Amino acid sequence: MHPSPLVIITELTSLFPGIAAVEYIKHGHGHVNYAAIPSVVYTHPEVAWVGKTEQDLKAEGVKYNIGKFVFTANSRAKTNLDSDGFVKFLTEKETDKILGVHIMGESFFYAR
Repeated sequence: MHPSPLVIITELTSLFPGIAAVEYIKHGHGHVNYAAIPSVVYTHPEVAWVGKTEQDLKAEGVKYNIGKFVFTANSRAKTNLDSDGFVKFLTEKETDKILGVHIMGESFFYAR
């Protein structure tokens, strides 16, 4: 069995501070955009997110759109009896720039 993509993402994001350190040594400055590092909670159901929340955007006065996909519309999730869950995208209203992504569900990275 292959490792969960969540584990892979978590391991890759642990490299970002090291990359910033190398940039600092080489260029005299480094930067880590912590808002671009995904967060994962290994619970039942699994939860993952990156970027802004709706509460953040409302507080900042940002106009945004919500796109939501529920797992009940996914045949693989239904077949595996893991159809409870969703993926939610928050995008800037004018440009559709992705501002945040939130995922909740069981085994969601395997429900393609």
